[in-house]
Amino acid sequence: MTVYILDTGAIISRNINLISGNICIPVSVMGEIRKGKLKRNMDEISEYISVIDPSHNFKKLVRKAAEETGDIRVLSETDIDVISAALEISGIIVSDDYAIQNVAGKMGIKYIGVEKETIKKQMEWQFRCTGCRKIYSKFVPVCEICGHAVKRFPK
Repeated sequence: MTVYILDTGAIISRNINLISGNICIPVSVMGEIRKGKLKRNMDEISEYISVIDPSHNFKKLVRKAAEETGDIRVLSETDIDVISAALEISGIIVSDDYAIQNVAGKMGIKYIGVEKETIKKQMEWQFRCTGCRKIYSKFVPVCEICGHAVKRFPK
């Protein structure tokens, strides 16, 4: 049976049937939801969903892939948990977050969108100084040459 791993946005969208029996949500996503207006709804359906706390080893693999794509700076710990959970249980991610989709795609994890189309191609990012335009392969906040901010852009 296919298991769907939901991120917070997928739950908030209310476009997902949460009682279908094949939904898994990372503990950190539940923590974000339980802070909001959907807390009562999530409590009522908790018997229909599985909750997972992804292991450290899978999180480590996801962080490495996110470093390689250049998405590590825009992924939250909860985003990393979503990808890690999908990797650990071979699930399909349900998310409109393009950084999640990008890292998942690099790792061979399937994903679907909720309200938006999914990304069309995998992206790898590099970083460029906004002043002297020096290219960096890894993120640095300030250019070591001229002191301007460094921003990410597609390779």
